[in-house]
Amino acid sequence: MDEYFAVLQQYANFTGRAGRKEYWRFSLVQIGIAFALAMWLVAVFPNELGDNFRWRDLGAAGLPFYVMMLYALATFIPTCAVTVRRLHDCDYSGWWLLVGLVPYVGEVALFALLCFQGTAGDNRFGAEPDEYRD
Repeated sequence: MDEYFAVLQQYANFTGRAGRKEYWRFSLVQIGIAFALAMWLVAVFPNELGDNFRWRDLGAAGLPFYVMMLYALATFIPTCAVTVRRLHDCDYSGWWLLVGLVPYVGEVALFALLCFQGTAGDNRFGAEPDEYRD
């Protein structure tokens, strides 16, 4: 949880570097919270909609839907910032984040870039993250 709150404290910091440990632990907590909110939404969502589902019907779910949307909006910028810093750790520009917008192939390519080991020592984006130092 320390990495999660450390990322949130650097809310809109798009400079510097974030190691794999920081990025993936933050992502794991993000996925867990999103999953829990989705389960809350599913638990209270009216089952009588059936095949006539429309997106505007999500308002019928009430509070869980609004909490989920508020959480997504509140963590959008920190998620983008830590992803850019993770790309910086691999010595890629933050603009590579836009590769994820390309359907199918872009998402896989961005995932691969985020899995690469960061460059050892300092690079053009700053000093090596603390997790790499002995």
